Amino acid sequence: MRDKSLRLTVAFRESELPIIEQAAHRLGMSVSDYASYALSRMATQELGHGARAADLNSERYPSRRSLRPVRERALMPMPEVVRQLREFLGPQLLSLTVDASVDQIKSWAREDTQPQGDHERRLREAHEVWQLVVSVESSKTTRAWWMSMKDGLDDLSPAEAIAKDQAAAVMSVARDFLEAG
Repeated sequence: MRDKSLRLTVAFRESELPIIEQAAHRLGMSVSDYASYALSRMATQELGHGARAADLNSERYPSRRSLRPVRERALMPMPEVVRQLREFLGPQLLSLTVDASVDQIKSWAREDTQPQGDHERRLREAHEVWQLVVSVESSKTTRAWWMSMKDGLDDLSPAEAIAKDQAAAVMSVARDFLEAG
């Protein structure tokens, strides 16, 4: 099998550009090179190395409508994810959400250490849910939603449910919340 080139034009929202530029700068890359790198990484993570373009139409992969958080998750460096969630939730609520100590959260935000394993996954999942809800609701409403018990989560808050590795259920409850208006 021989490799084929594919030329893409990618459009980002104006609000996304500073995040992308900052990430590129941190890695010492041009914005164009970083965008190519991030898209390639996203594709291999989401589709797997053996996936084919035809597989995109299957039930296994998310719809185009749901790819915005996936794209942003792939582009956002982990220290920035930590900083955004820490600013939004505060260190103690973020600590509860990812089941980590407040000192670990501070260390990740300062880039002294990097979250690993379950912590990294929970941070990404929390960020994806947060991006979805805050894209429709105010920060204040989103934070209140984050802390309150939900029937669809067996009376856990989204923060507690993510800490218990129930992010898919949290995402479902978030979508229901947003659809209900």
